[in-house]
Amino acid sequence: MQRELNDERFVGLCLYRRDAAISELSSAVNHTAACLFSENYRPISILIERGRDFLRETPALKSEAFTYYVLAEEFFEVVQSTLEIIAPAPE
Repeated sequence: MQRELNDERFVGLCLYRRDAAISELSSAVNHTAACLFSENYRPISILIERGRDFLRETPALKSEAFTYYVLAEEFFEVVQSTLEIIAPAPE
């Protein structure tokens, strides 16, 4: 899923340009993946919340952006479900 979120078909969205609004979402997605892969789970909930805030507050103006939004939300859902299994919250 992470590979798909960084696919060349999204290059036109300028995901990695800091002056493009969508880079905020791309950053949340990629930082979430990095934290998951490095087993640094603590910041992930903050990153997912930040990404979902962006999805709610910023409309997708291009069809490619809409596709990216759908993939990003699926990614956040998978990561959140994974964390519930591998790193449950302390009781």
